[in-house]
Amino acid sequence: MKFGSLLERKLAFHLKQEFGCQLLRKGWPDFLVIKPNGKIFCVEVKKSFGHLKEHQEKVIVILKDFGIPCYVQRGEKISEEIKEELGKN
Repeated sequence: MKFGSLLERKLAFHLKQEFGCQLLRKGWPDFLVIKPNGKIFCVEVKKSFGHLKEHQEKVIVILKDFGIPCYVQRGEKISEEIKEELGKN
């Protein structure tokens, strides 16, 4: 995993070496959606034939484990899953 600035590299070193943290920079969903009621969910956008990459699947599993709903949107029409999520309070 590459980090840009010297500050990022130093922080990454401390988080991993001193505290045993796992750092993820790749694979985050395209959108973090904040609903009017303050609740959140994530959306990864793919073409109708697109597939999730391994690092995307990993991040989605982690987010779901923390109770954050995640959806894959394929094509232009908003999916029924996302519409249902938007209707939840």
